[in-house]
Amino acid sequence: MIFYYLLRIILYPVICILCVFNKKLRERYVFERFVNNSNIISPGAFDVAFEFSSEGELELAKPVIQHALDRGDKVELIFSSDSVYKAALGIQKKYPNQVRILCLPIVSFTPFGSSFIKNWVTAKRFILTRYDFFPEIIDCGSDKEFILISGSLKKFMSNPKKIKQLYLRWVYKSFDKILMATDIEKENLNSLGIEHKDIQSFDFRPFQILSRINNIDTDNSLLSSIFISLKKDKRKKIILGSFWADEVEFLKNPPADFFDRFQLVLVPHKLDAYNIEACKSVLSDIFSREVSVYSKSGSITDITILDYKGILCELYQFFDYSYVAGGFRSSVHSLLEPFLSNSKVLCGPSISKSTEYDMILEIDKRKISILETLSFYDELTKGEVDCEKVDHYKSTVDTDHKKYISWVLN
Repeated sequence: MIFYYLLRIILYPVICILCVFNKKLRERYVFERFVNNSNIISPGAFDVAFEFSSEGELELAKPVIQHALDRGDKVELIFSSDSVYKAALGIQKKYPNQVRILCLPIVSFTPFGSSFIKNWVTAKRFILTRYDFFPEIIDCGSDKEFILISGSLKKFMSNPKKIKQLYLRWVYKSFDKILMATDIEKENLNSLGIEHKDIQSFDFRPFQILSRINNIDTDNSLLSSIFISLKKDKRKKIILGSFWADEVEFLKNPPADFFDRFQLVLVPHKLDAYNIEACKSVLSDIFSREVSVYSKSGSITDITILDYKGILCELYQFFDYSYVAGGFRSSVHSLLEPFLSNSKVLCGPSISKSTEYDMILEIDKRKISILETLSFYDELTKGEVDCEKVDHYKSTVDTDHKKYISWVLN
């Protein structure tokens, strides 16, 4: 670690010079300083610290964070991506006397000063989510109870070079407790020759999803109007979730009677005007009919775009089939949301980075189909699959959730 810190000290003035000429580096430097200078002073020691990279990783850790806050713990939140700042700040504003936040100094890093993570973290329990394995984070955990949750090796298994394996062994042996995301991930850990005295497998994400599905806001006029409009039509319902306009090859050559049997609803991944128009254009070309954009006073037509943010998880339960986008791009989006909504899940073949796909295989592999180009319509002709295994799994989530939160925090 001494060599690493010396290297970062040497690089610091070089990075500062680069910030003058590189806008992205400069913006990151300013952002780190802004966040961290606002969170230096906070009286007393904290009880538990959490580190997460992105908003997705915050969602994985949120049940544990919430439980710690509910029992009165003082919590330190460390994040590395600026995309999650707003969410982390929201938690801090809700619990101003219990929470402080730090943006991991990547560009503004120096191994001294009050914003250096090892100086900043006062909690004796440090919980890392997934795989933000920066050396300074691992070093920070060396004198604390160091815990990994939602562990995954998928990011590293595609190219397991010897030097990477050695680094991973060092990292994983640094933890006092490890909670891998799935049994498959636990086996991946063993395949690298990494043995650990206290390792379990569980993921907190299903609890988050089921909480949203089961506690749907019945007073939400938007969801109510969508549900009523869908129920009026007796055709089968298909939703294309987190959709990209360039991911349409699988939809080409629809059967002539498609709209006699199905309604198609689309929620774009990006909800700006440009992407909505792009989705309208490509769908209109493929299906040779008008594509409508939903409004509360309107209705669900043959093809309807919903340009509303933050309701996709709750929507899936209204649909017989859910196509989750990203699988014909770099990586598929969330598969568990439709799966736990008892919708039949369809996606493209880019599932190698998805621990959620592994979880679905462990629960009921009949409820998901991986599409190759143009096989979408064949999947729609297959018979329905019962939800018995999924329902059984859902009945165990709450008990297991409490068990593993206790394991992590006690």
